[in-house]
Amino acid sequence: MAKGLRRLGLLTARWRWVVLGVWIVGIAALISLAHGFGSNTSNNLRLPGTNSQAATDLLASRFPPQQKSSWFE
Repeated sequence: MAKGLRRLGLLTARWRWVVLGVWIVGIAALISLAHGFGSNTSNNLRLPGTNSQAATDLLASRFPPQQKSSWFE
């Protein structure tokens, strides 16, 4: 195993720019795959039929959502 690691180290030292390029291409490929096949997230927090959803609906009906003030813009 030590001989194999030594050879790998010598190979990467000799071809350092190629190895760096392969790493950059590999990381870019992984990022693009994650964006292409990754799961989409959702901020939907509704749980129909539960008491907490009934309380949320009651609060939303009695207190309308606050609008963004133009004072902060």
